[in-house]
Amino acid sequence: MLNKKKVYIEEWLNFAKEDLDTASTLLNSEYLFNRSICYHCQQSAEKDLKAYIIYLDLPLNKTHNLIKLVDQISEFDKEITHLQKAVEVLTDYIVTARYPDDSELITDEESKLAFKESEKINIFIKAKIIF
Repeated sequence: MLNKKKVYIEEWLNFAKEDLDTASTLLNSEYLFNRSICYHCQQSAEKDLKAYIIYLDLPLNKTHNLIKLVDQISEFDKEITHLQKAVEVLTDYIVTARYPDDSELITDEESKLAFKESEKINIFIKAKIIF
């Protein structure tokens, strides 16, 4: 693998880790900032998935839809389909966690689940990307 590509993938993974670490810090604070936790969980998962797409030499599409990213990867790695529930949980947080609307507030339980699912994606991707 070209060193330049490896560095680029590592940058995506580092940004994903920063988002996951931010969500973890917020989860361990006195008050759960549920919108921020869910937003950072979605962002972490998105960056992990995009790092894997780059690793697989697939075209990197500009989308925040995690379901579409998993669908793209699944054409080359069927194992990723076991993350379908995780991406379904996280995908909508790119909008609902960032902007006010008519939806209900995000609960503590939802933010804890978002973190768990994002962590699951992170572990899967880290096991797949081998330099």
